[in-house]
Amino acid sequence: MNNDTKFIISISIRRIAELLDSKILWSNDKILIPFKHSVLTEVLVLLNDLLQKSNKFKNRVDFKDDVFIYNHTNKKLKIDDVTDLISNFRNLLCHTNTDRTIATSYLKNLFNLIPKKEILYEFDDVVVQNKYDDDIAYSSGKNVLYLKRHIEKSFYCIKENFKDYILF
Repeated sequence: MNNDTKFIISISIRRIAELLDSKILWSNDKILIPFKHSVLTEVLVLLNDLLQKSNKFKNRVDFKDDVFIYNHTNKKLKIDDVTDLISNFRNLLCHTNTDRTIATSYLKNLFNLIPKKEILYEFDDVVVQNKYDDDIAYSSGKNVLYLKRHIEKSFYCIKENFKDYILF
């Protein structure tokens, strides 16, 4: 790995840590609400880049806890693990005209926040919910992305994967 890549990895890890440590994504403060979407987008953009780099260097973050596995014929839409889940949510937030909302044709919504344990909606065989009192969930179609269980956990994995390459 060259020094430029190490530098980019180091800057990205530092920035994600700053954003997560700010607790904006966890906050109920009405003043911070307008910033949540921007913070989440930046975290997912940087985290996705690090997850793709980790995959490239043969150390994919591949846990499947609370990940809705989605076998789609389009490889870009397929979800096998948390790396795919975060990639799809990142693309959803950055490209609003995307097909990355994984749902049936009658149930396709762009993006929802589920701040506490509750069922957002049920329709036929689809139940979209936050299953945890101690986590914040974001949903798109059948997919649910948890702040603690997916974003923070995969960030911890990334820091472990790149610990020997972080410059500062």
